[in-house]
Amino acid sequence: MRKGIDSLCGLVRNDLGKDPMSGELFIFFCRGRKRIKILLWDEDGYALYQKRLEGGSFEIPEGDWLHQTITAEQLNFLLSGVNLKKVTHRPRYQHTINNASVVLIK
Repeated sequence: MRKGIDSLCGLVRNDLGKDPMSGELFIFFCRGRKRIKILLWDEDGYALYQKRLEGGSFEIPEGDWLHQTITAEQLNFLLSGVNLKKVTHRPRYQHTINNASVVLIK
């Protein structure tokens, strides 16, 4: 966990094959899972967030340990210490948008 922004960007590019400027969050855990770093490209530069726990450890979500997608809600749960395996969701309506397009107005 000694790596800074430049080293983490190198890991994202070389090991994950991703673009660190894509706007995705890249989450890194230390071996003992007591510390977490989150790398994010903001509109004009990188932001690096770090959290260290004084007790306990972070739960790594199930799935491929090297690369996986989580929702903002799961990230919030992860940072709050909620057990992701025991979270249950009540059924909700979910509207999907088909053929969505982006319109830029100047």
